[in-house]
Amino acid sequence: MANPFETLITNLNQLGFFGFQLPWVFTFAVVFGLLLKSKSFGDNKRIIGVISLVVAFFVTGFGGPVMASFFTSLFGLASIIIAGILVIA
Repeated sequence: MANPFETLITNLNQLGFFGFQLPWVFTFAVVFGLLLKSKSFGDNKRIIGVISLVVAFFVTGFGGPVMASFFTSLFGLASIIIAGILVIA
């Protein structure tokens, strides 16, 4: 019998969670934060949100599975390094 965590990860992977949703949310958050911080479009969060939405879809559509694989490797390695630092400290 498979453990519940393994089943959850398998189901999320089949739904495209790691290939589309997570890279999209990450891109949206980064672009939204940068535009909000730079105030290049003023303080109007609706305009910044729409621009971030469009940019996130374009970046995710352009990057596709290659970008998803990069983020998976990057954050997996970062998690292992941070855990190692916490154990040593």
